Amino acid sequence: MTTHVWHVASMGNHQGLIVDETTGENIAVAYDKANAPLIAAAPELLALAREFESYLDLKLIGFRREYPEDHCIVQTAVRYLEQARAAQRKAGAR
Repeated sequence: MTTHVWHVASMGNHQGLIVDETTGENIAVAYDKANAPLIAAAPELLALAREFESYLDLKLIGFRREYPEDHCIVQTAVRYLEQARAAQRKAGAR
């Protein structure tokens, strides 16, 4: 997985080219230009999912000390933690 920043370069048609800003390497082609910004944001979104997972892991320890397991705060944190982990698995990062 890259740690570089990606951006969208126009291809002059209905497609978008995703390019690594550091290396200039072509990463992907979005055949619908509307999808290109989401693809270009993938490295930052994955980093955010990792940070969110770490944050929730720590918060959940405190929540479990303060609230019962069936409390909505604990259940919500558990659900968000599972979603962050699922997103990372889907991205091939876990």
